[in-house]
Amino acid sequence: MFASISTLALDLLFPPSCRICGQEDAWLCAPCLAPLKPRRTPQPVARVDQLLTLGSYDIPVLKRIIQELKYNGGQVLAEPIGQTLATAFGRELTDNAVVPVPLHPKRQRNRGFNQSTLIARSLAKRLNLMFIEAVDRIRHTQPQVELAEDERLTNVRAAFRLKPGLGQLPKNGIIVDDVFTTGATSSEVAAVLRSAGMKHITVLTIAKG
Repeated sequence: MFASISTLALDLLFPPSCRICGQEDAWLCAPCLAPLKPRRTPQPVARVDQLLTLGSYDIPVLKRIIQELKYNGGQVLAEPIGQTLATAFGRELTDNAVVPVPLHPKRQRNRGFNQSTLIARSLAKRLNLMFIEAVDRIRHTQPQVELAEDERLTNVRAAFRLKPGLGQLPKNGIIVDDVFTTGATSSEVAAVLRSAGMKHITVLTIAKG
C-alpha cells in the first residue's frame, strides 16, 4: 500500500516518459508497442512445449527495448513488458508457475539485477500466478550472444541445477527469458524443471532471434 502511494507520488512529481521515443506518461508508449507481432511456436526445441514471444529480434523497437532493459538502466521497463506479455498471452498461461532464467551470481552482481526475474515477477503479479526462482546457475558461462550456434549448446550444458530444498514442482511452468535464439538455454533449464516433476513447459520471451 505504502509502496503504491510512493510510486504514485513520484509519478506525479516526475512523470514517466517512454524509454524509446521520449513521449510522456508511460515507460513504453502505445505507438512504440504497435509494431509488435506476438507469435506462438510449438515445440521449438527439445523439452519445451511451446514458445511465446512478442516478435522477431529484427523488429527495431524490440531490439531497442532489450538493450535499454539490460544495458542502459532501463529496469523500469520490466513492469510494462510483463504487462504486455500478460495482455498478449494471458489466456494461454493460466494455472502455471513462472520461473525466470537465472544469471550466474557473478554476472548478476556486475549488472545489479536479473532482467528475466524482473519480467517474471511482473507477469506473475499481473496474472496472479505462482513465481518461483526454481533454478540456480552454477557455472559462469560466456554470453550466448558471443558464440556460434554449436558453441551455444556446449556453453550452457550442465550450467543449471534445481534450487536446493524445492522438492516437487507444479506440473505446468513458464520459463521467462529476454531473447530466444537457438533455445539452448531454455532446453537446459527445462531439463532441470522436468527432473523435478514439471510436465508442460512454455518459454516466454520478449523476442525471438
